[in-house]
Amino acid sequence: MLSCWMPVFDVNSCRLKSAANSTCGAGHDHPGTLTACEIAETCCTTLLQHGSAALVSAKAGAATPAFEHVVEVNALLSGVGFESAGLGAAHAVHNGLSELEECHKCRRGEKVAISVLTGQFFSDSSRELIEEVHAFCESVDLPTTLADVGIANVTD
Repeated sequence: MLSCWMPVFDVNSCRLKSAANSTCGAGHDHPGTLTACEIAETCCTTLLQHGSAALVSAKAGAATPAFEHVVEVNALLSGVGFESAGLGAAHAVHNGLSELEECHKCRRGEKVAISVLTGQFFSDSSRELIEEVHAFCESVDLPTTLADVGIANVTD
């Protein structure tokens, strides 16, 4: 479920740092397209508004409007958002977790949840935002610790 939340944090990170991104490649200060930034915000807002109800719907096997909204941002909007505005720490952490044997049993969204939470610390997010992301993850049964994704003994 959180896959579509990652773009907003990556996009904001790239925008704040004027980081090179998918639209123009290395060496260009370009914060991404306006459309991508709006799409990323829509992904985040939609998850916050409809995520809990979508989970209830999914567990009941019901295709409610909330469920359909979350499917739309996961399947369509998140890809368009990141393709046009860049990747940040959340994608890097996700890719690293995907290489670890202990995380192979995890779904992509579970690794994304940890990645988004981790990315908040890399980008100096406010305590309020970190707590909001953490609370959302807990409310929809997503992992919030490395142990939750199979990494019980963290080492350097």
